[in-house]
Amino acid sequence: MKLKINILEELPKLSWLTVIEKDNNIVDLYCGKWVECNNDFFVEGAWDGAFEEGEFDKSLVFTGSGGIINKNNLKLVSPCNTLEAIYSTKLENKYLFSNSISFLLEITHQKLDVNYLDYENDILSISDGIYDYIREIPLENGNTIELHYFENININQELKIEYEKKSIPLNFSTFQEYYNYLVNTLKSLNENFNSRKRVQVYKPIVFTSNGYDSPTCATLGKEIGCNKAIVFESKKSRIDTGKPIVELLGYDDIVEKNELDYLKTNRTEEFVANGELGTSIYYSAVEEELKGTFVLVGGHGDWIWDKHVQPNTEILRNFFPGTSRKEYRLRVGYQNVVIPFFSVQSHFDLYKISNSDEMNPWSIGNDYDRPIPRRIVEEKGIPRDMFGMDKSGGVASSLRFLNLTYLRKVMPSSNFKEFKKYYKKNKKYRKKDFNYLQHSLRYLSYIIKLTLKQKNIIKNFKDSDRNYKCSPWAPSFLFLWGVDKVKKRYDIREIKNNI
Repeated sequence: MKLKINILEELPKLSWLTVIEKDNNIVDLYCGKWVECNNDFFVEGAWDGAFEEGEFDKSLVFTGSGGIINKNNLKLVSPCNTLEAIYSTKLENKYLFSNSISFLLEITHQKLDVNYLDYENDILSISDGIYDYIREIPLENGNTIELHYFENININQELKIEYEKKSIPLNFSTFQEYYNYLVNTLKSLNENFNSRKRVQVYKPIVFTSNGYDSPTCATLGKEIGCNKAIVFESKKSRIDTGKPIVELLGYDDIVEKNELDYLKTNRTEEFVANGELGTSIYYSAVEEELKGTFVLVGGHGDWIWDKHVQPNTEILRNFFPGTSRKEYRLRVGYQNVVIPFFSVQSHFDLYKISNSDEMNPWSIGNDYDRPIPRRIVEEKGIPRDMFGMDKSGGVASSLRFLNLTYLRKVMPSSNFKEFKKYYKKNKKYRKKDFNYLQHSLRYLSYIIKLTLKQKNIIKNFKDSDRNYKCSPWAPSFLFLWGVDKVKKRYDIREIKNNI
């Protein structure tokens, strides 16, 4: 197969879409200006190897997405984390792949289904692991979009697809082995991100709180010269900035923000257009700081580094997996380096290390106990009582709850006005059938139980399963609205005329 490269200034910097037509050995690639392209591969991301060799399909830490051209097939490579996926849809004689749902829908003239109430549930199902998540979401015309997490996809000229697992994880027997691996891997990623053969290079940056995971990222970041940190003061007077930690670590460039600064921005659509409804919307307050960076992220540390969590290879996660900032990332131009995902399927080894006699001095004996990150941070001089002592909740927002009245409070005002207009125009097209009634009653039951728990009338409320639905009222239109708005940036005649 051969790659036909079309770099378009109008596209978001890191977005891409490929078109494979049956019995045609030419793969059409349409991409933004920061996507790295040559005759052998295209990529937006980095890995722990030489950039020019392009062997990101073999990496255990690949971040971003891309494709590799072989003689007989195209190999699409998703990241080695479950924050992001590659998406695909099949037409009569074509297969299209993209790192953007909106890009894929716009170019294929397809739409989401206004009567389908489970989009966010389906997107969040990646929390149930890489073998049990919902792989396809339905469209209005009866077709589907397939979600490809944590796998490589081979497709040939006959449009036959084969799925390939990621590389076999490493084995670790001691803390020092694992620590050396983390440091060496970060150094290799940094070299890749700054290769002279790249169109665009990236510099490290870190978000920091006073929990466990982000101080660990900040500590490891100093090993590769990271000197810029973003700290947020959380809402409800919770001080969780982590600023004293990065100061002690020697960070000179510290950007201070408030969690609610996102209300001054106008980018809500980018944080709902991937299906998870706004849980990282506070990122919109630091757009200028993020451009051209790779962010050291501690996502999934609550599973992989917690000594009480039973190990697994499915990559089970908490309910909000952090998938919401995809379109924002593609436009702004930054990368996620999710350190707890490095060799993530080595969880059994890390569990043994966390619970070993060697790590007892760094175990504090409560249910919020992560000896590996504690040792990493404490051995760099950070006092024990400065981090990881209790769960404060951190910086987080969500737009998935209740109704239009609630959304007015948590959305930037200009975006809310746009969404309200969209909602009132489109809600009449939704069928009020039994399925809608069932969702409404179930959500009402959830809200009542949650309210009773908050008032201490009941103590042990837990939703019946992990895949509870978002509100079937106004919030269930956010994904539709976000995609509809973001799609416009992919409305490019040059691409549509060729497909």
